[in-house]
Amino acid sequence: MTELALPDLPRWVEAHGLAADPTSWRRTLGTGFAVGNDHARLVVVGGDAEAAAVDELARAYDAHALLVAIEREDLAATLRAGGRPVVRAVLHTLSEPDALPELEGAFPLPEHATLSHLPPALADGLRHGAYAKLTGSPTSCPPRGRSTRSGPHGSMASP
Repeated sequence: MTELALPDLPRWVEAHGLAADPTSWRRTLGTGFAVGNDHARLVVVGGDAEAAAVDELARAYDAHALLVAIEREDLAATLRAGGRPVVRAVLHTLSEPDALPELEGAFPLPEHATLSHLPPALADGLRHGAYAKLTGSPTSCPPRGRSTRSGPHGSMASP
């Protein structure tokens, strides 16, 4: 996938992360775009995306969370009208991220790790790297059938 025409800012880390994944996809939405990943069930909408195109995308990917910029109230209103809940994500950035200690003993999950002792949704998310931090200021339009989650980097809710 080609590089996104977005600044290298924390609010766009999910978009850049998805764009770097070869299994992700990209759609043109008017003069804007969406970048998504089916394993992560996540779509980030950027640029001057047209509301009707975002509505169509949300209907086609109703099991995916959609992140749209907080200033795009028109997209939030369109998604609400289509039955999607819209929740503002409150996000935080560390003032000195380089001051964090290295995590001794941390390592990538082995390819054939046994995760049968975990709830299926968590095990699936860990296998596919679906648990990423929210680090911008997007509005969150979560997928249908998912529960509310919140943490230090944001929150998402669902129908």
